[in-house]
Amino acid sequence: MNVVAANMVISKLESRYLKNKAGETYLALEELNFQWTKQEVKDFNYLWQEGRTLDELAGYFKRTQEEVLLLALDQGMSGKIQPREGGLLGG
Repeated sequence: MNVVAANMVISKLESRYLKNKAGETYLALEELNFQWTKQEVKDFNYLWQEGRTLDELAGYFKRTQEEVLLLALDQGMSGKIQPREGGLLGG
């Protein structure tokens, strides 16, 4: 592939997948770990239903409260957990 063809392919990929120009994007919370194993999610849902506090959940998973909070948001929005007494903080 010559340089002109390669640049055209790159340009098409950028226009399709990169919605913002380089340097114009701010990625919020990039220091947080958003990855959870399926077993961790099952454990979270069980502990959530038990009423464990946010602090207890963070300690159990050795994660920040913010990371656990984001999993709670994800699971709540997908209907996999329900609101509970004590709300998000539990207890």
